[in-house]
Amino acid sequence: MTQSWLVPVEGFLVDRLGARIVVAVGGLLVGLSWVGSGLAQSLRALYTWYVLGGVGVGAVYGACVGTVLKWFPDSAASPPASSSGPTGPARCSPFSPSSE
Repeated sequence: MTQSWLVPVEGFLVDRLGARIVVAVGGLLVGLSWVGSGLAQSLRALYTWYVLGGVGVGAVYGACVGTVLKWFPDSAASPPASSSGPTGPARCSPFSPSSE
């Protein structure tokens, strides 16, 4: 949930600070959440680290998709970048029936 709910805030930060900084901080948050969730001693700590990771993933994803949409505002790249990004790995899987 934190990945999707904070995308408007992260978009504002991309406009103010730039995509490179937001992606770097988001990657750092994801890395910290992986380490923290591996060391968590309670369920509450695990959830806290997962929330932190969700913020990081949302920052990276929102910055990347927003940047692609700015680069290609009127091209055919806009709909795939904004709608089918999460389904890409499923479509490209060698075990997927649609990859025949």
